[in-house]
Amino acid sequence: MTAPEFFTGINLVYIIGIISGIVSALWAYKKFLYEKKLEKFKTANESLFKKDKQEVLAAIATLGIFKSDSSFEKNTTDVLLSRLYTELDYDITNAIAGVLIEYSNRSELKEIADKLADINRNFFYQTVPVRQMVSDLNSKLEWIQKVEGGASDADTSPIVKASCAEIKTRILDEYKQLYPKHYYELLWHKQITADTYSRILRKASKTRFLSNRYAGVEIDLYQNEFNYTSLVNLRATRCSMQRSAICDATIADIELSNIDSILNTNFAGSAFHTCIFSKGKITGSLFHDCHFHNVTFSNIEFKDCIFWGSAFSKCRFENCTGLEDFQFLRSSQVNSQMPVSPDRVAALRASDAESRLISAVEITEAKKKELIKWLDIYYPPTPPPMTEEKK
Repeated sequence: MTAPEFFTGINLVYIIGIISGIVSALWAYKKFLYEKKLEKFKTANESLFKKDKQEVLAAIATLGIFKSDSSFEKNTTDVLLSRLYTELDYDITNAIAGVLIEYSNRSELKEIADKLADINRNFFYQTVPVRQMVSDLNSKLEWIQKVEGGASDADTSPIVKASCAEIKTRILDEYKQLYPKHYYELLWHKQITADTYSRILRKASKTRFLSNRYAGVEIDLYQNEFNYTSLVNLRATRCSMQRSAICDATIADIELSNIDSILNTNFAGSAFHTCIFSKGKITGSLFHDCHFHNVTFSNIEFKDCIFWGSAFSKCRFENCTGLEDFQFLRSSQVNSQMPVSPDRVAALRASDAESRLISAVEITEAKKKELIKWLDIYYPPTPPPMTEEKK
């Protein structure tokens, strides 16, 4: 019997049956393995949100295995990031960042960084509403104290007085819930997510091309609060920072190129070391009380930016526009190529700088108030002369 004749008739039916059986067995085995992995994934997921720290760390290590499995990769990333909404322990957040860094490629790291920025922004959005809630509770407690004290401007009728005790208990219960969030939790969450973002972004920036050249990253921040963080050792091929705060931070060994916009962003009190800002626009942003060392601004279009009280050493402004003397009030420079005359800056009066500040259209009213307070500290108003009667 020849080969073509063998694959006919009853033989063909047998062959199809055998192949179908093998395929079914392989599919069933694959399903069995998947279900086993799924059970382990569910167990690790549950352990991730337990209170015991050691269980959580063990769960993170287990989830690291699933991060490298294409069937669970995206779900693992989402689960690990969701823990950051409630976590305030740096050991746990560092373990999460370590797993995300080790098992992610450059594009995945950029996606993770964007999600971390979203989480940070969520905490930023909560700050004002929570502050207002606490203020409302304080106002209501003051009203109750007036009623209980029989104040003349308060409703002291028997019905109102009778309900005060119950209302006061409910307010105090609400206050206990809001107190930690208002006074430290939101601040710590913003700090932790900022630090984790910086770490992820640094790793993404240091991923190499086949040419062995660092790839760089794109930075896109909007209403983010990264105060006190360390943004270091990275290269950005495109940068956008809008309506954010990066105050009292350490910004070192970075290169920001093709700056779409740094708009209404506050860098007050930050330290810049060995940085390059090139090609772009910086508008309505604050750099007062900063320290700049070995920093280059190249081909930057500035508008309504403030550098009051900042110190410059070995810095250069190359082909930059939009900078005037009043923007450098009380600043100092050593071995720097500055865009303004140090002598004219030294001769500036605070009143002149304040009037120019008020007319700066790109600086928000809130930031103007902050800067006017700064002026009051360094240039306190001169008290009026004493009259003979007061003497």
